[in-house]
Amino acid sequence: MEFTDLLEIRTLELTKIPETPDVYLWNWLRFLRAETKEELDIVANASPAIAKATARVLKLSKDERARLLHEYEVRAWRDEMARLDDAREEGIAKGIAKGLEEGEKAKSLAVARNLVKRNMAVTDIAEITGLSFDEIKNLAH
Repeated sequence: MEFTDLLEIRTLELTKIPETPDVYLWNWLRFLRAETKEELDIVANASPAIAKATARVLKLSKDERARLLHEYEVRAWRDEMARLDDAREEGIAKGIAKGLEEGEKAKSLAVARNLVKRNMAVTDIAEITGLSFDEIKNLAH
């Protein structure tokens, strides 16, 4: 799944809307503070993005079924993102654990090879390295 849209989040204080449109976010603040359809229609003329947001708000506020469907879609998308995050974290943890296990096993085998070359007893090598008797015997051949 590939996402090409960019999400931008800004914090706005509705009580601090300037009286004149002297900042970029002025119309968005008016959009968020609008209480009537007329106020939304006026601010929708400010930009295509606000017009799109206004159309979406008006559609969702008219149709209960559409609003519920939208909420379901958003919830499903969030659940899927959480599931993918959990799966990724679990995969990373398993990969790290497997890498550590393989690294420890490789170190134990290297130590065991050296001890076999020095003719140390298999029981002693097993005790030192934690390897099985069969693994140690296979090193001797």
